[in-house]
Amino acid sequence: MKSNSRPIEDCLTSDHNDIRKYYDCYNTAVEYKDKQKFFNQIGWEIARHSVAEEIVVYPVIRERVPDGNIIADDSIEDDRKAKKTLCELNSLDPNCVDFAERFKIFMTDIFYHLDKEEKIHIPKLVMSVPLEERISLGQKFENRKIIAPTRPHPWTADKYPFLETLEAVLLAPIDKFFDLFKSFPQKETLKNITDQPMTTRTSYNMDNM
Repeated sequence: MKSNSRPIEDCLTSDHNDIRKYYDCYNTAVEYKDKQKFFNQIGWEIARHSVAEEIVVYPVIRERVPDGNIIADDSIEDDRKAKKTLCELNSLDPNCVDFAERFKIFMTDIFYHLDKEEKIHIPKLVMSVPLEERISLGQKFENRKIIAPTRPHPWTADKYPFLETLEAVLLAPIDKFFDLFKSFPQKETLKNITDQPMTTRTSYNMDNM
């Protein structure tokens, strides 16, 4: 079980690594039904993670980090594009000809965003916010994920944390109802995956950012 007393940077990178591992599982899965399960799991993780960031993390970045407004706006735009593309992917049959290629392009963009956060944004946050506050942020982040929608909603008030929190409270129960009709990996399978250390991963050149 993941600790709820981790600093925010650990919570964020843990989620990032889970997404990377699930995509590895998607790529190595042979059966169509298993690929579908890991696609659903990735979307579920991204939806919750992005909303929790928008409500908890980005406001602190705006207030405490140099160039925080630029960083937060850039990240929100990345999140909005990801939600829009994920909505489009959800509307496709995963067995259709171009789904795999479109999903691969989508995940390439996601990995670029994750690397940008880990190499640029998170270090600035760590330098600007004391450890005790970062642990408190980590707790708030994990709590917000519990009430976050589990499906992408590109039209939400992502620049207004209070409004997005209200929207999350309304949308999450609806999303969780529809999740009952989707297939996901077993919880024990997910635990075994997330407990494994990261091995290799794609990295991106941040020099031009």
